[in-house]
Amino acid sequence: MKPNELIEHARYLEARGDRVGAAAALRRAAEAPSHTGRALAHLGRVQRKRGRPHDALSTYKAALHHLEAPRELARVYAEIGQLYYAMHEDGEAAYYFRRAAGLDPTQAHHLGSVSRSIGAGVHQLDTADIDIIRLQ
Repeated sequence: MKPNELIEHARYLEARGDRVGAAAALRRAAEAPSHTGRALAHLGRVQRKRGRPHDALSTYKAALHHLEAPRELARVYAEIGQLYYAMHEDGEAAYYFRRAAGLDPTQAHHLGSVSRSIGAGVHQLDTADIDIIRLQ
């Protein structure tokens, strides 16, 4: 199968509940340099859904090295931020949400969640982050 067909097949498998099969197809698709970033980003989502957040973090971070489109990068930065947020690592989450919002302002809503969670520790967010939150 061609890499784009493998990615589509992975979507099909995932929709049917076969996340293991989807992950295998995405790993094969990631072997093609032209599809590495997209396949790894999707694989990260599958790993997260399988309850493997640390694997997902590693995979997402690898995907960042292969993506160029700002919206795709922003989406992966936001996914990484969400994983850190779920692990109660608010400082790391804020860093990745900032990166996402810098590339795609529609991702700024994540910063608001982090600032509410941090509460008194909101000083971890800089002035630009607070301005982005207010734009929501």
